[in-house]
Amino acid sequence: MAKNTKPIVGTELTTKGAALNVVNKLYLDTTDSTDLNDVTTGKWAWLALDITQITPSANETSQSDADYAGNGFGSTEITSKRYQLAVTGKRHIGDAAQDYVATKQFAIGNALHTRALWIDNGEAILAEVTLSNIV
Repeated sequence: MAKNTKPIVGTELTTKGAALNVVNKLYLDTTDSTDLNDVTTGKWAWLALDITQITPSANETSQSDADYAGNGFGSTEITSKRYQLAVTGKRHIGDAAQDYVATKQFAIGNALHTRALWIDNGEAILAEVTLSNIV
């Protein structure tokens, strides 16, 4: 996952107490671009209207090993992560981000690839994503 580390006004990191959801934002590039070199290209739509929850998960792959030197204990190494954001809410027809996702419901392969810009408590993360499990 490539990272864009340029600060974005209004997304400052919370330094005390609980992180506020209001500083977390998710944008999708509705042009199907996967170019991570230039964030100024594309058409970005904010996925927010009627969205009530965005739940991140790492979806890790691990390798477990046990050898004689472990004296009966094994070890686990995380070998990859397929980071996922599960988005929950109500469908709002006419919202650019939701309309874009809806057009992908029956798509397969490269047609499901685009870019996402996720502001996670002040850190801007730009990544190529695959839209999946569209309901």
